[in-house]
Amino acid sequence: MGTIAFINPEEDTRWDHFVENHPYGWICHLSGWKQVLEKSFSHMKGYYPVLIDPTNSQIKAGMPVFAVKSWLTGKRLVSIPFATLCDPLIESGEEMHQLLDAVLNLFNKIGANYIEIKTLSSSHLIQNDQLGSSLFYKHHYLFLDHEPELLKKKFHRSCVRQRISRAVGSNLTLRTGNKGSDIDTFYQLHIKTRKRLSLPPQPYVFFKSLWETFSPA
Repeated sequence: MGTIAFINPEEDTRWDHFVENHPYGWICHLSGWKQVLEKSFSHMKGYYPVLIDPTNSQIKAGMPVFAVKSWLTGKRLVSIPFATLCDPLIESGEEMHQLLDAVLNLFNKIGANYIEIKTLSSSHLIQNDQLGSSLFYKHHYLFLDHEPELLKKKFHRSCVRQRISRAVGSNLTLRTGNKGSDIDTFYQLHIKTRKRLSLPPQPYVFFKSLWETFSPA
């Protein structure tokens, strides 16, 4: 058990330390992701409910959610926008129950229409009659548990391996972007790809904010 509190992760240094040491924690949980989203999208606001251990005042569990306002879908709570997956940072069903109660209170307070929680590893810990499973999405992921050549042999011959060979034969080179102009180049490719898929592109400021927040100094 513990005490529920809402914190500002940009001011509370316990949060990023907690994320970095939790088995489900990753970049989208960090305080920097909140900075990026709120800087890039005026219709998003982050809330960070956490479970505090009363014996040492440290964070035991947490589940960031963002209130997202949309003319199309109304107001909803999302954990977390632009994160393909974002497990609640929990270790038990009881922790999830306490956090979900806090999120549901927030849900009612702001008048949201629905809650979206993107889970993978923590799914077995989330059992609540108030939540349902969405069957509209599929997750594709690859376990990087072998050397590149061994992984390559597991790929589909025509759909994947032939395309890799074609790219190698085209003398393509790979480098890490290290300057602002690389964002511009990437964004032009992003626009072309989204157009080909008949999807609107994310705004340039989103990628610029990601660069400014997370790129190596």
